[in-house]
Amino acid sequence: MTFFNPLGALLLITDLIKAKPTVLVLLASYNGARWIETQVASILNQVDVDVSIIISDDHSNDCSQEILKKLDRANDNINVVFHEHGSGSAGQNFIWLITHSDFTGFDYVAFSDQDDVWYPEKLACGIGKFADDFESGYSSSVNACWPNGKNKILTQSNLLRSADFLFEGAGQGCTFILGHKLVTRVQVFCTANRELVANFYYHDWLVYLLTRSWGLAWIFDDRSFMDYRQHGFNDTGARGSLGAVSARLKLISEGWYKEQI
Repeated sequence: MTFFNPLGALLLITDLIKAKPTVLVLLASYNGARWIETQVASILNQVDVDVSIIISDDHSNDCSQEILKKLDRANDNINVVFHEHGSGSAGQNFIWLITHSDFTGFDYVAFSDQDDVWYPEKLACGIGKFADDFESGYSSSVNACWPNGKNKILTQSNLLRSADFLFEGAGQGCTFILGHKLVTRVQVFCTANRELVANFYYHDWLVYLLTRSWGLAWIFDDRSFMDYRQHGFNDTGARGSLGAVSARLKLISEGWYKEQI
């Protein structure tokens, strides 16, 4: 005769709950009051993962801080850091997050912009491509959206060449998911080389550069799991947009690429 064991059932349920991948989302914010509540809600609504968020506010001067304080009070899995002085760029804000966050207990770390909308399966589907490889990085396509209703899927080629990472990144950083071992290694590098990375503009390119130069794997996913909202306040914006072209031409004319390499 088989007897029901309530303790055993409870332990089984506990194990199933623990089996969900744990993800720490790093979100850099600056004057994003009109978008950030929607974005945070879409992160909290991720399915089949256990998600936490650290938000680094880069001395916003709109009403972002009031919104973020409300989110912080209402959610145990959100931690907001307010800076007295701005870092000067979204990339440096992210590098601060990378160097100062505690990744203990998290299987994966993801990057988030303040103005996008994630589909509920974004993290789970991305993590599904890893096959428990915690030394890999991941990026995916995005659905770029404009206020006039225009939409365009932006993809990144998965055809790798030996030195291509010196000249191009792995797509939008807001799609990045990093295994625990990889993000910890990136953190150690950035912490040990603070002066070297202090003027690096794109945090996502930096992460991709390091990953490829260390000979680790990068996973490209041609699926899109987010709306990449375009507007007049994007840090760089979608490739091919007038703002993005203007920003890149300005960087080239100032000798930025030579300095970064």
